[in-house]
Amino acid sequence: MPHTAKSHTVLKYTAFILTGVVLLLLVAGGYAAYRTKSQVGTIFRLNEARKAEGYYLSEFEFQMLGAAYHLDQGNYLTAFSILDALEHQLETGRGLIKTPKFDTAKQKLEFYRSLQNPETGAFMTSGFPLFTYIGPTANMIEFIEDLSREAGEQFALNHNLAFFDDIDTPEKLRAFLDDASHVGRVGAMFKTPYVCVAELNALVEQCERLGIRSFAPEWKQALYGWFYEDQSPETGLWGSRWRGDNTQVDGGSLTDSEKVIKMFVDFEGNDLHAEYPLRHHQQLIRSALDCLSTPQPDDLDELHEWIMINDRGFRFLTRYLWRHVSAQDRTEAEKLMEAFIRFRFDNYYVAEDGAFSLYPEAKRADMDGTGEAYGMLQYLGVTSPQKQEKIWGQTMVNLGKEKTAAFTLDRLAPVAQMAGVNSVRLYAANPQGRYLENVLGVWYPQQPQVLDAVDVLARIRAWAEKTPQDMGNWVTRESVLNWIGQTRAAAAPVLEKGNETILKGRQTMFAMGFDILQRPRCRMTLEIGD
Repeated sequence: MPHTAKSHTVLKYTAFILTGVVLLLLVAGGYAAYRTKSQVGTIFRLNEARKAEGYYLSEFEFQMLGAAYHLDQGNYLTAFSILDALEHQLETGRGLIKTPKFDTAKQKLEFYRSLQNPETGAFMTSGFPLFTYIGPTANMIEFIEDLSREAGEQFALNHNLAFFDDIDTPEKLRAFLDDASHVGRVGAMFKTPYVCVAELNALVEQCERLGIRSFAPEWKQALYGWFYEDQSPETGLWGSRWRGDNTQVDGGSLTDSEKVIKMFVDFEGNDLHAEYPLRHHQQLIRSALDCLSTPQPDDLDELHEWIMINDRGFRFLTRYLWRHVSAQDRTEAEKLMEAFIRFRFDNYYVAEDGAFSLYPEAKRADMDGTGEAYGMLQYLGVTSPQKQEKIWGQTMVNLGKEKTAAFTLDRLAPVAQMAGVNSVRLYAANPQGRYLENVLGVWYPQQPQVLDAVDVLARIRAWAEKTPQDMGNWVTRESVLNWIGQTRAAAAPVLEKGNETILKGRQTMFAMGFDILQRPRCRMTLEIGD
């Protein structure tokens, strides 16, 4: 076509139209993100209320991730229809499944098995992106394994995990990972699909261990190779990348990295595969500490994400990287942990229930929040004397032995006055490192900053045994009770001056002071005598 005035006019109008379309898309994307952000807060609060009423909501957060994915892809109607349907369900209760009361373990097992989707094999509603199937399926397989053990049955599912057929070759797998790991500007405003694909290997290991499905060596090599190459040499982290230039969003994600790193090292930080040794240790440590130093946000929805990042970040350091952390960095981490445990008790502990919520200032405790709080005790080393000493070294001072005419709390002043002591535990015999067991009583010399581990574990157990909640979004009642049972911590009374009957009639008493991180700070032996 010759370059005439008419052609220039056509080109000008074409350019104008294209510019208008681009602007319209940008405005639509911005409006969609704004609309979704405001709706998401409402939906999460409704979810919290329904969980407290005992509804089954294992799919919830993964459905939200699916909506965010469609929003990022420009499928606004699909995204809004998902969110509107979720909000309607949670408001009215229609379409939700309320967990029934079970007379036997077998009934409970059969109920949860029945929730598997016969079409895909996932524990997830059909029609959502494939990456959303990973998390809820892994969670439910773990739960059904526990229930099978309780019911005395062999582990079995009702259906095959057919959704794996869509990624059953190295080529399909890599294409799936590439798609799920890249986001646009809208997608980066929300939690991204990377949080799900980072759990794929955990599901694969479950499948092989339980005989659900096997995977070809070349398929697993493709999985490990993809994640190995996806680590950032600058930050050491894994995480979503921009769809445009393939650079990492915000330098990587600490929560995603905490899921991926377990592919390459064990809980002691040892490499699991000679061909894939963990790289960039110091960058990982620095990135984690920088992220954990981020001030808490004022927005409640952002605060929810902030506390999850902190939980994952501290576990990331103490479980996988601690052997590489310098003394200076350990001191920095210790101060951050002290601030964090105070914050959790101030904002997430529901005193009326004796357990924790997943959301700040909630009226009721829930399984997910309580599971996260228990996880905090684990990564601090509280539930394992060996782990605790490995993290903190020797922290206890022996104050020696004293004679006394009678056991009273006043006689524990040397322990109570030791710097950093938050609570005192009393034992009839030397606990010899097993600090959660055989505790006679717990005493708080002052108003406690956080509850003593023995005290709070007893409160959590009592709540878990009576709450109507059977399962949160990913934590189950069985898990919480099993975790506490493994600590062998028994309920112990909280002692007050003037109410010391339990101490009478004994000849020897061991008193130990613990700080807010539940580390032993001092020990004193008391004996009746002159």
